Amino acid sequence: MKKLAMTLSALAALTGSAFAADMAPAPRYTKAPVVAPPVATWTGCYISGGGGYSMSYDDHYGVLTGDPTNTPLTDTTTTGGRGWLGMVGAGCDYQFTALGYGVVFGVMGDYDFGGAKGNFEGSVPLFTAAPPFGVATVFGSDKQNWSWAVGPRIGILVTPSLLTYFNGGYTETHFGQVDLNVSGGLGPLGSSLAATTFHGWFLGSGTEFAVPSIPGLYWRNEYRYSRFNGADRTGINTFTGVPVFLSEHSKVDVQAATTSLIYKFNMWH
Repeated sequence: MKKLAMTLSALAALTGSAFAADMAPAPRYTKAPVVAPPVATWTGCYISGGGGYSMSYDDHYGVLTGDPTNTPLTDTTTTGGRGWLGMVGAGCDYQFTALGYGVVFGVMGDYDFGGAKGNFEGSVPLFTAAPPFGVATVFGSDKQNWSWAVGPRIGILVTPSLLTYFNGGYTETHFGQVDLNVSGGLGPLGSSLAATTFHGWFLGSGTEFAVPSIPGLYWRNEYRYSRFNGADRTGINTFTGVPVFLSEHSKVDVQAATTSLIYKFNMWH
């Protein structure tokens, strides 16, 4: 009898444990928290590289070398060129909030190599013993070798990842030597326009986009207009480099559209 009672007690205990296990609630599944990606910020310094396309226009007329009045000896002629360019740059930005908008202010600088290529065409006076003096039409290959620019920029965040901006400042550009030929198949003139550096200002606008999948990487697209002060492209003897009596007084402007990739440091909050 005693053994029977112990057996029944053990069976009851096992049955109760099983029943309790069946009645216990299933463990709750907890979904892993979603981690939001970091919010891009334009605060920080960066380096950049890219390329684009430029167009140049040169308003010029012949003058006597050394003439302080730059009195035109020929009619004003406009020539220009087109070409691809490469560019590298750097800068620093600071992001803040003003009137409820995200604002970015910074400084930038870049250097372009290559650029517009075209045909220079003008005229030179042919001095004779007595008037009327004749005019010869001349032409040659003209190339923009490089340019650089530096200045501030300011922009507004359209979205946390998209910036629209304006920039402006100081710029220089350099055009190579133009070896002149006389039209009509008469061959080289024997004179050239010396390589010349022009100084001026620029204005630009563009957009910049933070690439979400690669922290620190930004994509910039920009249009820029540059206007350069008038300068004399000195006439020289093609073979000796000695200055000749005639030079060309030029005013150059350049338009460029570029795209570039930016790598920014200190890019996340």
